Amino acid sequence: MKKFTSVDDLFEDIKNNSFTPWHRFILNHEWLRWLIYNAEDVPNDFYRKCKRGWQRAYWGISDEDIWGLDWYLSKIILRGLKQLKKSKPGTPFVDGFNGETDIEEMQKAWELILELMIWTFEATIKIQEMEWLKIPENGFTDEQITRLSKDFRIMTKDEMEKYNKGWDLFKRYYYSLWD
Repeated sequence: MKKFTSVDDLFEDIKNNSFTPWHRFILNHEWLRWLIYNAEDVPNDFYRKCKRGWQRAYWGISDEDIWGLDWYLSKIILRGLKQLKKSKPGTPFVDGFNGETDIEEMQKAWELILELMIWTFEATIKIQEMEWLKIPENGFTDEQITRLSKDFRIMTKDEMEKYNKGWDLFKRYYYSLWD
């Protein structure tokens, strides 16, 4: 057995002797490496994508979507809210307005409500993707905040209030999300 004087010598030996010229060629050409190691999965992947696409077209949801239904719905709702804001549909009756005389003000209020709901669902996706961290109702200790802030962006109290208000508005105006 060969003896090595350092770890660097060991890695140098592995690099020089463990790979044949064919292996080195494959490692230096990413497309070829992908083809060799993933080609057998392509038929299964193609079948799975077709099956999921058919399920979404037929039922509106696929087996894959149910694995993370909250995440899937958040993306769909966010996309729908953005499209609703972009298309500038009719305005539903917003609380606190007279539907006959305050139409322009009600439209402005509805746009603000849509913007807040959009922000809420963008924040929801950031929370689900573990970019942001929601503050629990009982809060964090200073030690927890210090430890967690290294890996996450912890939402501020103002953001939490805005987030909760957006959810409340989404619940209140759920039946008003139409074009």
